[in-house]
Amino acid sequence: MFHQIKHIAIIPDGNGRWAQRHGKIRTQGHNQGAKAVLNSIYDLIELNIPHVTYYAFSTENWKRPAKEVDFLMNLLKQHLKNKLDGLHKDKIAISFIGRREGLDKEVIRIINEAEKRNIENPIIHVHVALNYGGRAEVVDCFKRIVKERQTKGLDIADIEEEDIANNLYIPSSQCPDPDFIWRSSGEMRLSNFLLWQTAYSEYVSDDFLWPDYKKDYLEKAIAVFYERRRRFGDV
Repeated sequence: MFHQIKHIAIIPDGNGRWAQRHGKIRTQGHNQGAKAVLNSIYDLIELNIPHVTYYAFSTENWKRPAKEVDFLMNLLKQHLKNKLDGLHKDKIAISFIGRREGLDKEVIRIINEAEKRNIENPIIHVHVALNYGGRAEVVDCFKRIVKERQTKGLDIADIEEEDIANNLYIPSSQCPDPDFIWRSSGEMRLSNFLLWQTAYSEYVSDDFLWPDYKKDYLEKAIAVFYERRRRFGDV
């Protein structure tokens, strides 16, 4: 009997290369990639996957040209403004992980609004990694733990794995660790994505560029995952 997949983490890579390949500017690749993300959400719903995390913007992406960064932030605002009502109507819950510091005030306002809307029994939880870095998450997690223990007069030497899991941007009690990470464009690296949560996740890499996403690719990646034997340290 197959293990039911509960969480897929996706690195939607290749927007810029897609644009170059099609003789378009990079922003057009990002726009097409955003549409692909929306399509993939509804495909995941059909496949009964309750959690998905998309790597939208990393802490390292600030190094990109300012015009491209501005476009990405405006693209996020535009899609949330235009799609949020429909997503919630379809019982899709949205949350964001990453550092809010450094984000545009309007972006913060919109993502706060998206998170505050109460959805009873959501059909899928969509987590968006925005201004996110796996190492930054661990640092922020330890800061919260140490601050809380100092406030309560507790010994920091007693910190356990459970304490860390419960102080991540989204506590593990609210979101299971990813069953597998799926990355497009053929790259074979994590890129500082969910470092703690993916300790035992499988990794699936595909050669297609993200704007070319199709449901068939997702189903193939899931089939590859089911071919794996997850040992969790066992023989």
